[in-house]
Amino acid sequence: MQTFSRFHVPHAVLTSCAAALLSLGGASPAAASLPAGETLPQDRQDLLRNKKYQQGLKALENRLPLEASKHFQECLSSRNLAEPQKAIIRPFLAEALIRAKKTEEGLNAWEQLPDSPMKSYWTAVGLFNKGSFTKALEKLTAIPETDPLSLYGFQLKARLARQLQDRQLLSETLSRLGQAESPAVSRPARLLLADVLVNQERYQDAAAILEQLKTEAGTDSNQLMRSYAELIEGKLAGKQGNLDQAIKTFAAVMDNKSYPEKIRDLGRLALAKAEIAREKSNPEQAEEETRSQLQEEEAPHTAGTAEERLLAFIGGKSESALLMDAFNILLDEDIFRTNPQALEKLNGWVKARDASRQPAAMYAMGKLLLEKDDLPGAVNMAEEGLSKYPQSLPVQILSLNTITVLLDKNRLKEAERLISKYPGSSPDLVFQQGALAFLKKDYSLAQNLFREAARRASETTAENALFNENLAALNANDSAGAAALIKEAAGSSRLRESILFEQAHYAAKRMDPQAAELLANFIALAENPALKTQARLDQAEVALNLTPPDLETEQA
Repeated sequence: MQTFSRFHVPHAVLTSCAAALLSLGGASPAAASLPAGETLPQDRQDLLRNKKYQQGLKALENRLPLEASKHFQECLSSRNLAEPQKAIIRPFLAEALIRAKKTEEGLNAWEQLPDSPMKSYWTAVGLFNKGSFTKALEKLTAIPETDPLSLYGFQLKARLARQLQDRQLLSETLSRLGQAESPAVSRPARLLLADVLVNQERYQDAAAILEQLKTEAGTDSNQLMRSYAELIEGKLAGKQGNLDQAIKTFAAVMDNKSYPEKIRDLGRLALAKAEIAREKSNPEQAEEETRSQLQEEEAPHTAGTAEERLLAFIGGKSESALLMDAFNILLDEDIFRTNPQALEKLNGWVKARDASRQPAAMYAMGKLLLEKDDLPGAVNMAEEGLSKYPQSLPVQILSLNTITVLLDKNRLKEAERLISKYPGSSPDLVFQQGALAFLKKDYSLAQNLFREAARRASETTAENALFNENLAALNANDSAGAAALIKEAAGSSRLRESILFEQAHYAAKRMDPQAAELLANFIALAENPALKTQARLDQAEVALNLTPPDLETEQA
């Protein structure tokens, strides 16, 4: 069975502010918006005298969507409201539910409403929150560029492009936002575009944008913009091989007390990464720089090696949102394996009860144990983490990764025990339960669990779940259930091709009467050379096993 591990903590350090920058264009659009110069319809004027409706609007305006949804639901339950008035309230309720991250309820509420740009936008937001990025992108295409909502749609599209790792779409969308009339939208978009161009090694284009932004800004009072621009300048210098300049820039960001604390922490981590890179590329220069810096008393960013300062960051910034970034830099650089003092500190953090740092330390230690193939140690670490911090994301990631390894090694009892201790019933856990049921050859149960995971999970996990649901259906001899999955996989040509191949392949192995037809149909459509080759081998085997054998087809 093909299963996949998708549970990891992002390592990207300099993209942590992207979501905030993409939201600088003002508050999100509200369903209450009315074109300029138009008066309120009579039904809406009458509604304004409804106390619950007023309270709902007020809560929505004050960014209290859960409270707003309750007020709107009470309005709709009133027997005194006419149907036209209820029709006005329903979009507000649907919007409030999406804003409150009650995603499934919100999507269901919008599904019942007539098509409109507002419905397309908020459905896309809900799908984004759910992790269904491709489907969200499809919804945004329904918003005309002439509609005022299109600007918000482009902001969301940029975030979707980043999640989908679609560089071309991201560049195009940020370029479009960079042309917006409002500087609050255009300047952050161009700044993010500069970051994207650095990643694409288009250094001159990135430098030109940064220089233009400097010229326009003058003494820009927006500290987030200024500080983020400096981070990108440091990143640009580092990418071009000028690590000394990058280190100088990151150190300046870190030391600037007027910058937001998170930006300064980003500078601190970027500085450490740049120093580690310099040490790798030129050990002698790095050693000389370290010696000269040790003589400078007023340089807090140079106290000790990059490794030591990362360890000090973890030790002193236990509440930081970037704690996992620091751990991941140390893990990526193999510091805990090569530095006994670092491993000693990690052991101390694993044992010291701290609601922020201990779960992250458990994740790091568990990752080391999995890499050493110490499964009992990783299982114990995951179980201890779940008992102390069941809702902690690092602990949950460690647990899911450990379950994946246990299933891969067919250690089903241990996997089942760890699954039983995992809190709640997240889509990722349901996926693992489906994998466990499959390996225990309970194919009908596996089929149902993978189906549930596919309906609830983010896009990548949902695709994996659909693939495995197909395998479970084939093993359960549910040909109708397997055939129905072709329609569900229509959004991904790669997934659809994989499912069609498995159906033809299973039919060939079982010498089903339709095997020859399924294989021929697959080969006519297949784009994957490896799958097409395997299907041709299956064709030869089917022809050879016919009575009498079809030698002509087998030889062909």
